[in-house]
Amino acid sequence: MSDTAVLITRPGEAGEQLAGSLSQTASFKDHGSAWHAPTLAIEALPLSQNINQYHKIIFISPNAVTFSVGRSNKTKDEFLALDCELFAVGAGTAKQLTDRGVTQVIVPQQFSSEGLLNLPQLNSVHNLKILIVKGRGGRPLLHETLIQRGAECDLLDVYARHACDIENELWQKFWRYKKRWVTVASVEALESFDRQRLADQRPLPEKIFTASNRIAERARALGYTAVILAQGAANADFINAVGQELS
Repeated sequence: MSDTAVLITRPGEAGEQLAGSLSQTASFKDHGSAWHAPTLAIEALPLSQNINQYHKIIFISPNAVTFSVGRSNKTKDEFLALDCELFAVGAGTAKQLTDRGVTQVIVPQQFSSEGLLNLPQLNSVHNLKILIVKGRGGRPLLHETLIQRGAECDLLDVYARHACDIENELWQKFWRYKKRWVTVASVEALESFDRQRLADQRPLPEKIFTASNRIAERARALGYTAVILAQGAANADFINAVGQELS
């Protein structure tokens, strides 16, 4: 048996793709196993917003696209027919839009709310109507700052995340490996993993890979010491971070 096991806690299709891509990466496949082990379950929420009234629409995550634009052919056609600026928080979110036919997406250099707020297109927004498409919860920074800048800013929650346990057989197999690594793309995913770890009285994993400083800070606050900060939240960023630790 190879000596390294990596748990991919990102939920949904993106997590499955990350586990599959990492397993096939030349620098990794001779060293270990990567498994999709989501610590969050995703629930679609009703779509109730009239999207035609906005000057700008901001998508906060790949799932925000999946559960809005990707909800049905009807909703996709409605978004494609819009005559407004569309923003994505990062490369993964932008790819979900372009894969569904959106040709022009504005993406910040820094993949975060702060990066979005640094864009010139979101600085002069007085009296403009802006919609933020997101999951339930999350940081209020983007919404609050746009309102402070004079925008009429609405929120559209299109999905909710709930903590869930990793399937028991996979969980037990993970802890039999010599080196146990975990990737987390959100604070909620981290906290859900840690809750299951503590309930089962397991030690800290040897390494935990995070997608942002905010997640890394929360990991350290929970007692994790070997916290690896990926360059971003995209699957390629996690693959690069894991590869660097193997070299």
